[in-house]
Amino acid sequence: MTPSATAACVKALKPKVVYVTHYDNTSAARLTDPKAPERTNPGGLTVAQTLNAFKDALKNEAVEVRLPDWYAAPAAR
Repeated sequence: MTPSATAACVKALKPKVVYVTHYDNTSAARLTDPKAPERTNPGGLTVAQTLNAFKDALKNEAVEVRLPDWYAAPAAR
């Protein structure tokens, strides 16, 4: 899903907290085939760009966005 589609789902469900996990298409493909070609994420964005776009889409909502520690550096602004 794109960040905006994901944010729309969160807005519809209205949770108090959302825990973000991210599926990196290239890394997942290379688990079974080390020579797998580069695969883009939805919208052609990097992981950091998708996380920032998602957080931005929810900044005026009453929902806390929580990122695991492994996202801290790339999503930092």
